[in-house]
Amino acid sequence: MPAGALAALARDPEVWVRRGAAANGATPAEALSALACDHDAGVRREAAGNGSTPAEALSALARDLDAGVRAWAAGNKATPAEALSILSRDPDAGARFGAAANAVTLLEDLAHD
Repeated sequence: MPAGALAALARDPEVWVRRGAAANGATPAEALSALACDHDAGVRREAAGNGSTPAEALSALARDLDAGVRAWAAGNKATPAEALSILSRDPDAGARFGAAANAVTLLEDLAHD
C-alpha cells in the first residue's frame, strides 16, 4: 500500500482503521508519531508495538498512562535503552516482563530489587 494511503488511513475517524495503520510497518514515521498520541489506547498500543515507530514517540509511549501501551513499548526492540530502563521498574508486571524479554534492555537495568 502506498505511504500516502497509509497516512490517510492513520487519520481515519474509525478507530479500527487507525489501529490497522498503527500496526503497519510501512506507515510513514510522521503518521506513526501522530498515532502514538491517539485518544484510543488500542491505537497507541499498536503504535508502541510497531518497529517503525520513531524512537521519540516510543519514549513517550513508555510513559503512557495505559499499562498495556507501556507493555507493548517495552517489548519493541526499537524502544530506546533509556526508556527500557524506566520500563524495567514499571509498576505493571506486563511492562516489566516486556523490558526483561527485550534483548535491547541492559542487564544492569534488570539487576535491581
